[in-house]
Amino acid sequence: MLAETKAGARAWADLSRDEKDRELAEVADFDLETDRAQAIERKCKRWGVPRRAFSQDLKAFARGPSGPGRPEKAKSAGGIVDPDPEPWGQAVDGWTLFSGLYDEFSRFLALGEGGPALLAGWTIFSHVASEFEVMPYLHVTSPTPGAGKSTVADVLYHLVRRPARAESMTNAFIYRLIEAEGPTLLLDEVDTQIKGNERLRGVLNSGFHRDGKVGLVEGDDHKQKVFRTGCPKVLIGIGNLPATVADRSLRIEMKMATREEARRLENFGSAEKRGLLAWKRQIIRFASDHAGEFERAEAKCEGLYNRALDRWRPLLSIGEVIGPEVAELMRATATAAESSPSKNDDASHKTELLGDARRIMDGEPGREAWPAGELLESLLKLEEGLWSDWNRGRGLSARGLAQILKGFGIRSAGNPRTYRRSDFVGTWARYLPEEDDEAV
Repeated sequence: MLAETKAGARAWADLSRDEKDRELAEVADFDLETDRAQAIERKCKRWGVPRRAFSQDLKAFARGPSGPGRPEKAKSAGGIVDPDPEPWGQAVDGWTLFSGLYDEFSRFLALGEGGPALLAGWTIFSHVASEFEVMPYLHVTSPTPGAGKSTVADVLYHLVRRPARAESMTNAFIYRLIEAEGPTLLLDEVDTQIKGNERLRGVLNSGFHRDGKVGLVEGDDHKQKVFRTGCPKVLIGIGNLPATVADRSLRIEMKMATREEARRLENFGSAEKRGLLAWKRQIIRFASDHAGEFERAEAKCEGLYNRALDRWRPLLSIGEVIGPEVAELMRATATAAESSPSKNDDASHKTELLGDARRIMDGEPGREAWPAGELLESLLKLEEGLWSDWNRGRGLSARGLAQILKGFGIRSAGNPRTYRRSDFVGTWARYLPEEDDEAV
């Protein structure tokens, strides 16, 4: 568990009053005796405390006037958006909250390195999103069904601010819901919903900004109407998103659990869902106590620029507010995610081609003219390069090379078609700032 990496294994007697209250609250929320008994058994096993001693503490917690008491149940809104419960009754320590969320995600999900930190940070972000100008989406994806995407959505649903989830929502419903409720929107099967759906793509593109809007003409009288589109969104589906939406998203790629991982993971059932209520109440309290600090926090991460820094800024700022350990963990998570081979949308591939072309041309620093055929041949010969496998194994073609470079404003000329190094220099400065810094 993350907490143990910081403090080592701990016993029940070592916990502070707040920490004990949090553990007890998770059990006190269960109505059914069988569910409560199972929860008590798990807690006793986790902390090595005798059942009788834990039960005595639980009784004192439930009736004690000094403790937060039993959490009040969230009342149903009677609609698609679930209202938030009351905040936690006491001040909440940021490290305890973050490490607890980290461990909760790790209990139920087979996540790669950085996954629990990303989910914990984004969960807190959903409660403080109004403090940021941009609202990065959380893209939960996998190559195939059955990799745990739905479980991620289930856990998030019980932790994020004002969740709204449905397997299918019309475009009109989505932007009206955002305008009326300002929820955290969980969109299932987004891979099928977004295909050919330019209006939904427009909602997602504009909704990256807190004050994003779409304008529509409605009714027989063609009345103009503007709807807000900015709110936290979880996009769940198979495969990649369109490049413009992917560029606004923090991606977490799920994979099928190994047998060893499957044996370790706990089932996320009704008892576990109710057990997350205490965590959500603590997030709400933490967000309230630190209101205004998140937008003022300095988000910094070496190597991140422009849109990459924009989409990570909220989570980096949250790390700074919580403390140096979480701040460093969020920086490491962001750096690893942005350099991951699984970040394989078209935009990152095109930028990679610029970098490969630069390395080839840097091998002959005094050379200006590069025939298109020779540059292509050099790209295809690169070890560990992806261009020989491009286009489903057929390799990058001369036409494909020309189309990618044309998107950056770089064109060949003459006969044979020839590129000039000087045409690349300005583009490298814009899209490969790290390499420019290293060259200085």
